[in-house]
Amino acid sequence: MMIKKFSFIFLLLQVAVFCRLEAQEVTEDDTLIIAEIYILGNDKTQDYIIKRELQLQKGDTVKASELEKIFLKDQQRIYNTLLFTNVEVTALRTNTAETNILVRVSERWYIWPGIIFKLADRNFTEWWVNQDRDLDRVNYGARLLHFNMFGRNERLRVIAQFGFTKLFELGYSIPYFDKSRKQGLSFLGYYFDNKTVAVASENNRQVFLRSDNTLRNYYGATATYTYRPSFYYYHGLSVGYRKQEISQELLDRRPDYFGTGDLNQSYLVTSYNFRYDNRDNNAYPLSGTYLGASIAHSGILRANELNQTELKFYAAGYQPLGKDFFVAGSLTGYHLFNKTTPYSQIVGLGYQPDFVRGYERYVVEGQTYLLQRGSIKKRLINWKWNVDKYSPLDEFNEIPVELYLSANFDSGWADDRTRNVSNRLLANQYIYGYGLGLELRTIYDTVIRLEYSRNKIGTGGLFLNFRSAI
Repeated sequence: MMIKKFSFIFLLLQVAVFCRLEAQEVTEDDTLIIAEIYILGNDKTQDYIIKRELQLQKGDTVKASELEKIFLKDQQRIYNTLLFTNVEVTALRTNTAETNILVRVSERWYIWPGIIFKLADRNFTEWWVNQDRDLDRVNYGARLLHFNMFGRNERLRVIAQFGFTKLFELGYSIPYFDKSRKQGLSFLGYYFDNKTVAVASENNRQVFLRSDNTLRNYYGATATYTYRPSFYYYHGLSVGYRKQEISQELLDRRPDYFGTGDLNQSYLVTSYNFRYDNRDNNAYPLSGTYLGASIAHSGILRANELNQTELKFYAAGYQPLGKDFFVAGSLTGYHLFNKTTPYSQIVGLGYQPDFVRGYERYVVEGQTYLLQRGSIKKRLINWKWNVDKYSPLDEFNEIPVELYLSANFDSGWADDRTRNVSNRLLANQYIYGYGLGLELRTIYDTVIRLEYSRNKIGTGGLFLNFRSAI
C-alpha cells in the first residue's frame, strides 16, 4: 500500500512540473486537448488493455463539459473487463488548452486454484426435490483458473472433475492479438463421460438411466475468432468438432438417441455470434442494454453426422427509476429449423439458463420457445467494508455488500412438435410464474438469489440460484 501511495504522489509531482498547473481556470465551454494518459495501480495488467476502453486518446480534443459523462462510461467499460475491483477515471487539469487523464485501478486476484464441489443437476431445486438430495449426483475435483496471464487479459482454464460427471477441460483465450486491439482468439478442448444420462421426460420431469458402466463418452474441441470493432459490438466465428459414443444399454433404452441407430456420432459445428453490450456491469447490471444473437449449423461431412441448424436471440434492458429502485426485462427466443431432432440434442425451457421462475423442477421440451423475464427491485443495503487492516492482499481489502428486494414475473412458451402426451402439462401452452426474492451481490460480483415463486399450476416454493436472473 505504501508503494502505491508514493507512486501516486510521484505522479502528481510529474504533472505539476511538466504540465504548468499555475495556468488559468478551465471553463465548461473550453475545448481541451488530451496531453497525456496516466495509469496507476495496474501492477500486472498492460496499459494498452486499459487504454483500449478509453474513449479519449492522446491528442484528441473534447469539450470540458463532456468529460464527466465520458469518464463514467470509461469506468464502466474498464470494470467490465473483469480485471479490477475498483476503477476511477479523472481529469488532471493543466491549462486552458490541455488536460491529462488519470486512471486509477485496483486489480483483482487473478489466479484461482480451487476445489470443485457442485451439483450436477440443472439447478438446486432439481437436486433437492426431484433427486431426493442424492449425494451421488455431486461433482468434485480440482480446477485452475487464471484470468490475466501475462497482463493481457488472457484466460486459462484447466479442470479435472470426477463424481457424477467425469470431465477434463483445457481452455485458453486472448482478447487481442493485433495492433489495432480488435481481433482475438480462443480455444477449448474437453472430454466427459456419464454413468447416468437423461433418456426421457414424463410429466415434464427428466427421467434418467443409471448404470454401473459408462453410458456416454463425449469429446469436443472448438476454436473461435472474435472481432470487436468498437466499444460495444462483438462478433465471433467458431468451428468445433464433436464426437459422442454411447453404450448398447443406452441405445436399447433410447433407440433415437442419435436419430440414426448408431452407437457413435461425430460432426462439425460452425456458428456465428453477435452481441451488443452496453451495460454498466455485465455481472449484475442496473442500467443499459444487451442484444445477442447466434446461428449454428451442425454437420457437414459424413452421413452419420448430426445435421441441424438453430437460431437463438437474447435482448435485455435495465433502467434505474430513482430512489434506489430499478427495473429490468429480457426476452429470449430459440428456433430449431429441423422438423425432428435426436434426443441427444433436446432443448427447451428448464435447461440452463433458460427457465421460467417457479418451474425449476420442470423441463418443457420444445424445438421453438420464447422466454420473458421481468423484475422490479429496491436496493435495501449498499455497504463497502474496508478490511485493509486484516487482509494481507490488496486484492481483498474491500468487501462490497448490496442487498435487493425484488418482485418478479416470468412467462414462456415452448412448441413441442412431437406432441409428446407425457409432457402435455406444460408444453405447447403459455406458462407463467411470479414471486418475491432477495438478491445479494458481494465480493468479485458474486450473486446469490433466494426467491419464492408460484406458477400457473398452483405450486410454489423457495428457489436458490447463483447468478443474476436478467
